[in-house]
Amino acid sequence: MNKGGKVLDGAMSLQAIGKRVAVLGARAGLGKVGPHVLRRSFAAELLRAGNDLAVTADLMGHARTDTTRLYDRRGEDAMRAAASTIRVPYVAPGK
Repeated sequence: MNKGGKVLDGAMSLQAIGKRVAVLGARAGLGKVGPHVLRRSFAAELLRAGNDLAVTADLMGHARTDTTRLYDRRGEDAMRAAASTIRVPYVAPGK
């Protein structure tokens, strides 16, 4: 929809998307929000939910997982939790 209220055919411009996200974010009380905040939240939530880094990279459209890793903010607690899932078999000495 243009400024005059006319509905236009076609895709929204990146500028229009950014402005709409900013308006809706402010209305929701989120402060300054842009499209990249939504993208970062999407990646963070996928990873927090336990999804694989490679799957998250594919969903983000990243060619390399190194790029996706920049969005990973789970921290040390997540690393400890992951390490605790490994079972090391106990072998009694001398047997």
